Amino acid sequence: VSQSRYGMKSGKLAMSLGIDKEEAQEIIDNYFKAFPKLKAKMDGYLHEVKTTGKVTSKFGRIRHLPRAKEIYEKYGDAILEYKNLRKIATKTYTPVSELEVIRKEYNNLLNNALNFPIQSAATSIVNRAAIAMTKVFIEEKLDAWVSLQIHDQVVISCNKSCIDRVKEIVQDCMENTNKLAMPLIDKPIVTGK
Repeated sequence: VSQSRYGMKSGKLAMSLGIDKEEAQEIIDNYFKAFPKLKAKMDGYLHEVKTTGKVTSKFGRIRHLPRAKEIYEKYGDAILEYKNLRKIATKTYTPVSELEVIRKEYNNLLNNALNFPIQSAATSIVNRAAIAMTKVFIEEKLDAWVSLQIHDQVVISCNKSCIDRVKEIVQDCMENTNKLAMPLIDKPIVTGK
């Protein structure tokens, strides 16, 4: 089953774009032809969650999804296709209505397995940068601190007298604390009086 960004399949893409399913599948296929390493990485995350019941981010954080492994072992990926449900029901003595619920749950678990590594990596990048910022603020004896971090967003508070230096530190730490294959570019947003 081909999947696009965050697990969207051709049927959902077709519906959201107002095109037929074949054209949507062609878009998905072309997208992955353009980014074969992304496809391989996504397939790796899906394989990991189906075989181990967990998925691991680039920075080593783990999301446990044991139910994905259970469903995969019992029904395989055939449960993802609605047309297979009657056949599976006959083979497993599970009502189709129950299989529909399991199918939806499994699809959501697979989407979680694709989303988690991206969201977790973003959070880890910001967390490491926030720690680095704090160290510089302390070293330079600046009246500045990390006042809030929610997932991949960070709020820095500081005295007006050091705002320009704090902006430099924030930008440097956000862009250079973590080295990835692509450069990270940050443009701090300054608010307040």
